[in-house]
Amino acid sequence: MPSSLSVVHFSTSDSHGAHRATYLLHRALLSIGVQSRMMVKFKLNADPSITVVGKPSFPERLRSSLDPKSKFGSFYLETRRSLRIRLGKPMHSFNENSNALLLQDALHHLQDVDIILLSWIDGFLSTGMIRRLYEQAHVPIIWTLMDVEPVTGGCHYPGTCRGYTRRCGFCPQLPLHQEQDLSRKNWLSKYADLSDLPITFVVPSRWLLQKVKSSSLFRQSRVEHILLSVDTRLFRAASKKKARHSLQLPPDKRIIFFGARSMAEDRKGMRYLVEALHILEKRLRASRTLRPQSILLLSAGERLPDVDFGFSLKHIGFVYDMQTLARLYQASDVFACPSIEDGGPMMINEAIMCATPTVAFQTGVASDLIISSERGYVAKLGDAKDFAEGLYQCVLRKPSGSQKIKEHRCSPEFQARAYRRLFSEVIQAHGKER
Repeated sequence: MPSSLSVVHFSTSDSHGAHRATYLLHRALLSIGVQSRMMVKFKLNADPSITVVGKPSFPERLRSSLDPKSKFGSFYLETRRSLRIRLGKPMHSFNENSNALLLQDALHHLQDVDIILLSWIDGFLSTGMIRRLYEQAHVPIIWTLMDVEPVTGGCHYPGTCRGYTRRCGFCPQLPLHQEQDLSRKNWLSKYADLSDLPITFVVPSRWLLQKVKSSSLFRQSRVEHILLSVDTRLFRAASKKKARHSLQLPPDKRIIFFGARSMAEDRKGMRYLVEALHILEKRLRASRTLRPQSILLLSAGERLPDVDFGFSLKHIGFVYDMQTLARLYQASDVFACPSIEDGGPMMINEAIMCATPTVAFQTGVASDLIISSERGYVAKLGDAKDFAEGLYQCVLRKPSGSQKIKEHRCSPEFQARAYRRLFSEVIQAHGKER
């Protein structure tokens, strides 16, 4: 194994959501001495270790240039989001296996590299381009999954469809219901281009690990479970009183925080949260220890439809500043995450690191991180009554000023060292296979 490891990441972007998680890993690897570079289609960070090697379309360039915190940027992105929902399109578009990488721009970055790292590459790398990258570098590939798409025929979340366990086709997310559809075409391309490559998958949750192991494409592949890290300088336990003061939130309320980019997206489970809140309100009306008037609902992201929960509600819109997001967790008594299908979400990692008890369904990373009553409650999947029970238990607890939850697995350093150990193992295995 080389004394100084050299890796190159390929990610559609370097900021927001899954891309932000990739950037955190990139910086963490640099901090422990790994020579890491990042190749992207869209670059938003002024970081010289990130190189643009993609060729985005004009609409993509327009979207990437918008500042989501500006009035026009916020209006454009929210209008586009609403239109997608009204047209019945999923928030994550179906991956059409398109390619935007200019191979010539990336070639010299592959010289003397030891590992190729892939993350969320929708609209950036096609399966054929992944193969060409391997043929240029002849090094192992590690693919960090943020959702299920890499092991399906193109959908990011299959819902109840089990097509990905066979060969896809008849995809319920495509307009034409036929066997030889885009999902089958994509499945065949993945099989032809990737099935014989030395790919190791890394997943952020055991839920996602099971999806890979049940897929027809990669059930025989090696899969490692490494939690996504968060910026522990921001997402950490802090004074609830100070956090509320900085956000101008009432000091005497029990705050339930929740949010989603799209409240209407079915897999985000907001209908279950609405039902659970109605159950909770009814239960608190009969309670002698806590009344509905003591609860404040704090929502971020898209606004919920006008519903009378019987609780006070404060909506703060989309939050793009990570320090503000951290304070929202720190100010809250419980974070509610009603997703019913998710590889994460990252908000659970962030809430747990802020020592905020979290109520979530049994999907994604919930079972990996909510491992004690101190950390919250894992409800039965899709059971609003059980979710309400979790909320009830959490809001009844006596608030603490800044309880501490030790979770080193979500620190960037822990994640980077876990990846470095994996690098050594796959390099050694690849050498033996060759």
